[in-house]
Amino acid sequence: MGKLTDYNYSKLKERVKYSLEYTNKEFYEKLENIKGNTMITGVGGSLVVAIFLKKILEQKNNSLCMVEELDQLTNTSPKFFQNLIVVSSSGNNHGVKESLKKDFQNKYLLTASKQQKKEVTLLNYKIREKEESFVAIASTLIPITLLLKYNQGKEYIRKKPNKPLEIKNAPTDWEIFYDEKSKGTALFLESTFIEAGLGNIILHDKYSYCHGRSTLASKRKGQCIYLLSKENDLDTCLLENIPSLYQNIYILKSKEKESILIDYDLLLQAIPLVYQISLALKRDLSKVKYAKIVPKLYHFKGGM
Repeated sequence: MGKLTDYNYSKLKERVKYSLEYTNKEFYEKLENIKGNTMITGVGGSLVVAIFLKKILEQKNNSLCMVEELDQLTNTSPKFFQNLIVVSSSGNNHGVKESLKKDFQNKYLLTASKQQKKEVTLLNYKIREKEESFVAIASTLIPITLLLKYNQGKEYIRKKPNKPLEIKNAPTDWEIFYDEKSKGTALFLESTFIEAGLGNIILHDKYSYCHGRSTLASKRKGQCIYLLSKENDLDTCLLENIPSLYQNIYILKSKEKESILIDYDLLLQAIPLVYQISLALKRDLSKVKYAKIVPKLYHFKGGM
């Protein structure tokens, strides 16, 4: 694996610890003041943060929240929402600027940036150093960890590290099973796999899978990642029937009881799994050999 990827992975825990220690109390106070219906938006890894933010504001602040990507946001009337929260680590891309043009009563930007924006409240958190990486895992994990601290009142510590899963080959077709308790982790896996070129990936809501979505798997024998939150009858049924459809099934299981903690715990397991898969494929997460059109598309600044 590339030296930069190995460096970023080795520094992940240290970077998270720094943000937990040095993000000031004003960050949490501003979160506490968010009341009422709230629209949340983000792209890529920031959309994963948005999913966790939705869960936490609904539980902690008793606010009804909706998460939408930018295209849907532009077609949603601000009159139904008191707040808009845009999630972006850099806080300075075209999507952020377009989102903040919308006429919401209160606008917030959850970001590591210190750059003030007119009529926008910064939910600013501290980072030790900028993460130089195409797939910025720390930029996703840090704000989620801070949000979890806001919700729990303390830092989350895993009870016992799981034994790393052994990647048996270097596959390129993956299907992921998730439910509401593991949606953030599922979106993290989907975004990372696609952006890093680790493979083709399909997300399956577990119950939706029961309605004919097994047909494709029966034709191509791909790989499966199963996010197991709290085992129930549906999980039992699926895990009894799907093994014949996949080459390998990798199960990430949480022992937590509460929904948000389950998703965070599974995310902490998904990150090393992605790293192991990148090693198996000899793909550099920090220096991805991306398509030539990527810079042109990323720096798009037209109407949306």
